[in-house]
Amino acid sequence: MSQRDYLLSDSASELERLRLQARVWEPEIEAWLDRLGPIEGWHCLDLGCGAMGILGPLSRRAGPSGRIVGVDIDPMQLRGARAFVAETPLANVEIIEADAYASPLPAGSFELTHVRFLFAPSRPGCSAHERALRLTDEAWAASLRSKSRTVRRGAAIRRRTRGIG
Repeated sequence: MSQRDYLLSDSASELERLRLQARVWEPEIEAWLDRLGPIEGWHCLDLGCGAMGILGPLSRRAGPSGRIVGVDIDPMQLRGARAFVAETPLANVEIIEADAYASPLPAGSFELTHVRFLFAPSRPGCSAHERALRLTDEAWAASLRSKSRTVRRGAAIRRRTRGIG
């Protein structure tokens, strides 16, 4: 997805809104991670992490032996994510600028991949948006598994559709 296809990235207030939204949804993420079980030492990917994503909860749960990678394509979101990582601080988190649909990350390198409403801010008519409209929940997961070289066989994939951002 190109930067011009992302509709929500043009202001500091939008960046703060997305951070606030991530904080609001954090208790749900913590409950989901509780159900998932221990992830100590896991390599986790937050695909389309935005300004904050679930980098904090993943970092805390994976611990110092784990590795968390946040991926986004928007420069403002990346600045926000990097600032969050530095402020918190999250020593096991790396932020990468990349297109979620053409990741440079090595194949099979993550035990957990989190995608939070990645398709929502895409411009209608762009290829990412059109793909999102065609996929059902089950087909989406199968499609991501087959297309994402970064997810290890048997890895956890989590898609969140409630909330935008």
